[in-house]
Amino acid sequence: MTDAGRKLRVVILGGGHGGLSVARALTKSGLADVKLVDGKGFFEINWATVRAPVEPDIGTSCIVDYADLIDSASFVRATVTAISSDKVVLNNGQSLPYDLAVFAVGTKHRDKFIQTGKGTAADRRRTFQDARKQLEAAKTVLFVGGGPVGVEMAAEIATAMPGKTVVLATSADRLLADQPKSLSASAAKALKQYGVKVYLNEKVKEVQGGTGKFTLQSAGTEVQADLVYWCVGATAHTDWLKSSHPDVCNERGLIKVDEYLRVKGHPNWFALGDCADLPETKLGYQAARQGLEVAQSIKAVIQQGPETARLTRHKPYTGMQAMILTLGKNNGAMHIAGWWVPWFLPTFLKSKDLFVKKTRHELGLSAPS
Repeated sequence: MTDAGRKLRVVILGGGHGGLSVARALTKSGLADVKLVDGKGFFEINWATVRAPVEPDIGTSCIVDYADLIDSASFVRATVTAISSDKVVLNNGQSLPYDLAVFAVGTKHRDKFIQTGKGTAADRRRTFQDARKQLEAAKTVLFVGGGPVGVEMAAEIATAMPGKTVVLATSADRLLADQPKSLSASAAKALKQYGVKVYLNEKVKEVQGGTGKFTLQSAGTEVQADLVYWCVGATAHTDWLKSSHPDVCNERGLIKVDEYLRVKGHPNWFALGDCADLPETKLGYQAARQGLEVAQSIKAVIQQGPETARLTRHKPYTGMQAMILTLGKNNGAMHIAGWWVPWFLPTFLKSKDLFVKKTRHELGLSAPS
C-alpha cells in the first residue's frame, strides 16, 4: 500500500513473454494494481510462428487471447505514445497514472508476417492462413537473413514442400553468426541436404518496379522471388521513448538498465527482454525469467518500502545456455554449455511441437487438441 492507502500502481508496457510474466506474477500476488498494455489482443508463442506458413492451424494453439491469461480489468489494448514521471499516454487518448513502470516493448520487424501486428487473435490466425495460400502459389521463396528465424523457416518450407525453390541470403560469413560454429555447421549441412541455396557475405537489393526481382550484389545473381521473408532489421520498439528521454537508450535504441533491471537514472522504471541492453541472447524464455525477477523486485518495493527494498539482482544468463534450433519437424540442432548435442535430442525436445504444449502448460492452459 502507498501512504494514501491504495495499492501501488504498476503499468507494464508490452505483453510478450517478459511483460506477461510480470503481469501474471503481480496479479496473482494481489499486492499491486496492475495494468498490462499491448496493442494486440493476444499473446503469441512466437517461436512456433516459423511453422505457420506450412501448418497454419498451429495458430489455434500458439495464439491465445489475453482474456484467457489475465483478468480483463488488468489489460488495456493500446500502444504507448509518451511517458512522464507519473503517467503513461496511450494512442487511444487514455492516460494511465503509475507508481512503477515496466518496459517490455520488444522489437519491431520489417517483415509483416514476422511482426505480430496490432489486431485480434482471429486477425493473426487469418494471417497464418493467408501465408499458407501465398506459399502454395509461390515457386521461389527468398529469405533475407541467416539468423534463427530465417534458418528455421527455410528448413520448415524446404522439408514440408520439397518442390519449392528456397533461397537464403545473409550478409554474415556463416549462418547463425552469433552462435557457436558447430551450430552453424549443423544448420548449413541440413539446408544443403534440403536443397536450399545459401549465399553468404551477401547483400540483397530489390530491383525497382516491384517485379519480385532481387539482386544478390556480391554474387551478381538475380533471383526472381514470388515470396520474400525479411528476417533482418529487428530494432527495439523505443522510438517513442527516445524522443522524450534520449538519455535512456543506447545507440541501438536499447534501454540502459542496472543490475536490478531498473532503467538507469529512473529508479521507478524497469526494462527487460528484447528492448533492454543486456549482454545475453534475446530469447523468449530469458525474457520470462527476467519478468519473474522484476516481479520479485516490485513485490519487495511494496512490502519493504522503496528505500529499503531488497531488489532481485539480475545475473545475465551466459552459463549453461541452450540454443535449440529446429530444422524441420524431424531434424534439429542443439548447443548447450559449449557442447554440441546429436540431432535426435533437439528433435525430440523441440522440433516436433516447438514447445507449444510445454508453454501452454506453464501458462495454465490445456494441451492443444
